[in-house]
Amino acid sequence: MSTVKTEVAIQTPMELAIDSQYINKLSEQLTEKQKYGLTFPANYNVTNALNSAYLILQDMTVKRNEKGNWVEYSLLKDNMCTKQSIGSALMDMTVQALNPLKKQCYFILYGNKLTLMRSYQGTMAVAKRCGVKDIIAEVIYDGDVFDYSIKNGRKVFEKHEQDFMNIDLEKIKGAYAILELDNGSYYLEIMNIAQIKKAWKKGKGYTEGKADDVHNEFADQMAMKTVIGRACKNFINSSDDANLMEAFDNTTDNEDVNIVEEDVHYEIETQANTEDFIVPEIPAETIKADVVEKAEKKPTEIKQPSWVEETK
Repeated sequence: MSTVKTEVAIQTPMELAIDSQYINKLSEQLTEKQKYGLTFPANYNVTNALNSAYLILQDMTVKRNEKGNWVEYSLLKDNMCTKQSIGSALMDMTVQALNPLKKQCYFILYGNKLTLMRSYQGTMAVAKRCGVKDIIAEVIYDGDVFDYSIKNGRKVFEKHEQDFMNIDLEKIKGAYAILELDNGSYYLEIMNIAQIKKAWKKGKGYTEGKADDVHNEFADQMAMKTVIGRACKNFINSSDDANLMEAFDNTTDNEDVNIVEEDVHYEIETQANTEDFIVPEIPAETIKADVVEKAEKKPTEIKQPSWVEETK
């Protein structure tokens, strides 16, 4: 685990309520870490990003099944998730220099753990932080002339010729993305339609052949989003910033989380062959910050943003 991230997690004021004081303390800690190598883009204001996240978390609500009735709770006021998970999610957000108000990331709750989910826009923002100057993408249709070569193990774009009449959402053969780097070089990523659809199937919302599915209705745009996401991830994986890579990997894992499926598992685990009982409260001071908490998981109905299904 990254030294910087571990130290911040330990110093997070877990005894405090998640309020403006908590956010200010976390901002102070992150600012202090800049003296020891933690860096942020020049145009990124850590305090502003944290306060934006705090405002969003204040409005988040959760519905939980209480003996057959769905009851709505406030994420923060009713302590629906651990303070440690909140601190980790905010840390992952700031290390990647993401801003929730710009739709670069979203907070998702499953079980009693808050997680950060990076959006398509967020992935591009991180890539540009790592040395990407520009990102372009295009769809390859049946009848197009598309050529590339492989030189020294790298794909090199050669040409793409497209007739206007070839454009047909039902005849997409693939897509490609080109990253223009700050040093003047280029990175090419190519995916055929089989690879693209396999990526789409990771999201619970995709149904192949369904007319009103966003992947089918806007297949060209979704194909480009998919290949751009893959190109950015593969490029970012070559970054030598250990702190950034840890946060990026954390939120990349979250992209494949199926919240509904997780909740079904929680319901089975917590309700099958069991009787109601009272869980004794554990004093906060006995919880070690470097241990992943495995608290009781309850069935949860989460209000998810519509983009979750669209960016897979």
